Amino acid sequence: MEEYVQSSRTHSCITLTCSHPQKLNAIGFEACQQLLKHLQDIDTQTKSQKIHSIVLKFQSTLSTSGKKISIAGGRLDQIAQDSSPIEKTKAFFEQMNKITQLLKKIPVPIVTAFDGDVIGGGAELVLFGDIRIASSEAHIYFKQLKVGMATGWGGCQRLIQLVGLSKAQKILLLSERLSARDAVAQSILHKAVSQTQLDQEVDQVTAHFATIDIQSLAAQKQMLNTQSQPEELKIFFSQLHNDTFNQLAKKFKNKGA
Repeated sequence: MEEYVQSSRTHSCITLTCSHPQKLNAIGFEACQQLLKHLQDIDTQTKSQKIHSIVLKFQSTLSTSGKKISIAGGRLDQIAQDSSPIEKTKAFFEQMNKITQLLKKIPVPIVTAFDGDVIGGGAELVLFGDIRIASSEAHIYFKQLKVGMATGWGGCQRLIQLVGLSKAQKILLLSERLSARDAVAQSILHKAVSQTQLDQEVDQVTAHFATIDIQSLAAQKQMLNTQSQPEELKIFFSQLHNDTFNQLAKKFKNKGA
């Protein structure tokens, strides 16, 4: 089976790189299964393997018109009605939703990074990063309605969470194609940097996460994904007195003595 997702590790960060240049990096059935398997494995290993962050990025390729594409959404040639049984197509969308749910569930920060256009489902997928960084030359294009579809990977609810209902309505119903800088201005992305600085920016973010206690990272991410203050307090208590805090408290106690 062809490898569409490559995994590598640098210190406490795992990087998953998606690449299928023959199809403009569109995600098909096989790539979906591979990405889901990688994320499921990581989800069970974060604490034991001392993983502090995950980077999800896409190896860009050029379209026939010369545009740089990071991910062109789902493979329409596979999900078309005359290409696959409806059950297989439904299973694909269910698995893609499992992927986006896992990106929220995995107890360490996810960094999504891209230097070319992300289109349709690709635009949805990058929204699920906890930190979202792009090259300033890139675009995020919610093209779903123009190809006779709608957001199918959980992107509608995620976009509402990020920008609010009114802005999400405008972006999705008008099939907007936003520059990375515009996406930053609307809080869809966190940062747009030059293409030459993208990797460096990602490295700086993951280096920061490497200095933070894993339990604290997990608790903060979980709090960000809850809407209940009592639940937030419960999460806080679950990570109280972790090793980092105890060591720091001990230093203060000794200093006071």
